[in-house]
Amino acid sequence: AGLAQGTWGTSADRAELTNKFESVANWSASNNVPVMISEFGAIRGADFNSRMRHYSAYVEESLTHGIAFQAWDDGGDFGIYQREERGWNEVKDVLIHTYPDGPTDLATTVEGDSVLILSWVNRRSDFASLVVERRTGNGTFEQLAEIAGNATTYSDSSVTGGVTYDYRVVGRSPADADRHSYPFRVRVLPTKRFNFHGAPFMIPGVIEAEDYDIGGEGLTYHDTEEANIPGAYRPSEGVDVEPRDDGGFQVAYVESGEWLEYTVDVADDGDYTLTTSVASLNGGGQFRFEFGRRTSQSLIVPSTNSWQTLTTVSTTLALDAGEQIMRFFISSASPFNIDRFVIERVGATAVETDSDPPTFDVFPNPARDWLRVSVTDARSSSVQVELFDSLGRRLRTVTSTGSEEIKVDGLPRGVYVCRVHLGAGVVRFIKVLLV
Repeated sequence: AGLAQGTWGTSADRAELTNKFESVANWSASNNVPVMISEFGAIRGADFNSRMRHYSAYVEESLTHGIAFQAWDDGGDFGIYQREERGWNEVKDVLIHTYPDGPTDLATTVEGDSVLILSWVNRRSDFASLVVERRTGNGTFEQLAEIAGNATTYSDSSVTGGVTYDYRVVGRSPADADRHSYPFRVRVLPTKRFNFHGAPFMIPGVIEAEDYDIGGEGLTYHDTEEANIPGAYRPSEGVDVEPRDDGGFQVAYVESGEWLEYTVDVADDGDYTLTTSVASLNGGGQFRFEFGRRTSQSLIVPSTNSWQTLTTVSTTLALDAGEQIMRFFISSASPFNIDRFVIERVGATAVETDSDPPTFDVFPNPARDWLRVSVTDARSSSVQVELFDSLGRRLRTVTSTGSEEIKVDGLPRGVYVCRVHLGAGVVRFIKVLLV
């Protein structure tokens, strides 16, 4: 038995499944022949909440009718054990911790973009407590709160618009094993847009592709699936960002129709050259820029024979002065990666040329307990400094006014990346070794 598409979990769906189990259980009893479910599952491409309800319902019915069961795991569309990562996905807990008397029928309502009310049906009155758990992106479930055992709602006031959350409720009793609800996924719709670094990108200037505006799916970006597949830099959002070998980051795994938006401030009316750094194993992808009613020509990504080796593709577009939204639109996604955009006034010198160029240093390197970042930049009174691990996860963020200490005690030994945002949109990276 399997779920491949559409949605599942209505009262009619459940009644139909219950009838099937009752029919099989009656046959087994009448003929004195034990039966088992040799396999069941739900394809990972199906609706998430339908999949979770489907797995949970099969486990509940199997336990209720005394029928042994096996879930189908093919390592792919029906995968449960993630072989490369050597870990389990969320289905394992559904299979192990689902009981006919556990919390069920999860639902949510959202008030604005900051309060989410989670509700459920509590099928026991003797739970010592209920634990509400939450996760984002590819993360693990973490406890939000422990509440009364007879509760049926919880208000989460820490949600953010544009982020997808998974919730589950765990019933605890000293006499029995924990009862897990199935996970329930909800997306808090974005209502507000924020600049990633707190202010629009200045044009002329440099924009890192992964620094698209904060806001979420449908507001500041569109991605065809909900997870950041590589999980780097902004793991709770749907845009796929991965580390670069040179210490930076790049947007990857693009699909046709996806887009990213950046709030920019164009200094003057005029013609500008838009140069994009891209990498592609085979080439052939296409993209364009949109600034309001102004749209660039479609650009073709050449092959660089690598997902890390960069080349540049340029076009010229007339821009109006002032603050506006720049959209990077992927029109044909023969796979390619995007590192950064350099936007220059036609006929001007390169945007990173400066008579008094910014400098920075990070020391000690190797480091043990702390790092000191020393920055000299005549164009800005403060700079943002970020520390990332080798997987591209941001661990520390500080604002420096010249020299700033970053505590690194407690972090595992290994290679890290320090990213410094200097004036005029200039970004610098340096690798740091913690010992």
